[in-house]
Amino acid sequence: MMMNQIYNCWWGKGRWYGVGGHRIKNPEPLDKQCIKVIVAESKANGLAGKRISRLFKLPNAILVKVFDEMADHNMLRNSLYLELQDPILFIKIFRLNSLVVHRIIKELTLAQKPIVLKLVDNYITQMKKESKNMPESVDLVDRVAIGLELGAYLYDYGWWDYAILLLEYVRTLLSLIKDDGQRKKFELRCLQQSLQVQGISLKECADCTFKLLHSMIATIDDKNTKIKTYLLFSRYFYNRKLHDKSHQWNLKALNLMDEFSPSEDLIEILQLMALFCCSKESYAIGNELISQAMKRGRTHYGSLDRRYADVIESYGFCLLEMDAFSRYVSIFMEQLDIITRIYGLTSPHVPMIMSWLAYGLYMKSHTANRFDMAEDQIRKAIDLAEELQPERTGLIYKFKEMRTMIQKGHDPKMAAIIEREPKKAFDFECLNFAEIRAKYLEFDASIQRR
Repeated sequence: MMMNQIYNCWWGKGRWYGVGGHRIKNPEPLDKQCIKVIVAESKANGLAGKRISRLFKLPNAILVKVFDEMADHNMLRNSLYLELQDPILFIKIFRLNSLVVHRIIKELTLAQKPIVLKLVDNYITQMKKESKNMPESVDLVDRVAIGLELGAYLYDYGWWDYAILLLEYVRTLLSLIKDDGQRKKFELRCLQQSLQVQGISLKECADCTFKLLHSMIATIDDKNTKIKTYLLFSRYFYNRKLHDKSHQWNLKALNLMDEFSPSEDLIEILQLMALFCCSKESYAIGNELISQAMKRGRTHYGSLDRRYADVIESYGFCLLEMDAFSRYVSIFMEQLDIITRIYGLTSPHVPMIMSWLAYGLYMKSHTANRFDMAEDQIRKAIDLAEELQPERTGLIYKFKEMRTMIQKGHDPKMAAIIEREPKKAFDFECLNFAEIRAKYLEFDASIQRR
């Protein structure tokens, strides 16, 4: 029996540490022994392509390693695909090691969109069955928490429509939580995540979500919660190109912040302040503020992190406002490298970044009057968007409009734009919070005098 063999693996490992009275020379790692047992049983019993139920008697810390190994075995990939469609198991594994999950999804190339859709469908189906008979318990609270985590994962991955669908369903479960404190905590978190994804998707329902969250945050005294929510409001209005409203929420958040505020909040407000400054053509202060976000982002998140990729994106848009096209292209190449290293080509972020790259290459191409690199980049963006999200016809149409513009070649108006070379982000000195706050308030005072 497989579990007996796995038990022997555990016993062998225990003996190495002295449990059995003697040591084994050069013992093979436990996860390696387990995968050998799983592969052998799959071959012997024809389990390839089916769920391996006894696998879940393994501790989660070992299971995540086993899953990582399974991704390298062609005959087990279908089984692994079935396992990861279980949203509860998926999030438990994701909590332990998100990088392993990203690698597995990249390996399961056939899983691309289907595994995302299956996760959402299976979560909703499973909760509809469980919620009918599920009493007020830790299980219900845990299921809601898992739904929110899954929504956050889908948002980060770029599958925004699925994240919206999932979060809408999670909101229907909140009424089942009888404890007022727990329910309000989850309601706040659900509204915050919903506004984040609806806002970036420019959905009409985002306005209703904003009003609900605005009313709710007025009843909350916690400073850090207010700051995070105000920054969400700022980002929401910036995405809608309502820059002055975005600026007002920046000021409200900044007035609550100090040098002890979480690094994530400081990095976010630096991006939003820089974007606003650049939208007002105040490029010097905008460039200095976004440089502070870049420095802090790389230090806090590391250079291979989804959230650092967001900071790079903000920097890229600041550079675009400055007409710094060469720097803009190199920055979005860096972002594309990070996203593809995390998600492969299975993320909808990829064709979007490719389209931004295509535009930068198009602007640069007016110097040499060669547009083939820009055209090749937008062609890749269109092909990948049609493969990943054929239903997003509006986005694909915009990509095709860009391709038409690029194919026309030289444009006198575009060619007349003089490319700038602003100071590089990492050439600025680090500013402390008081200096950052003073610079932005000084800028605010200057625009009030205009």
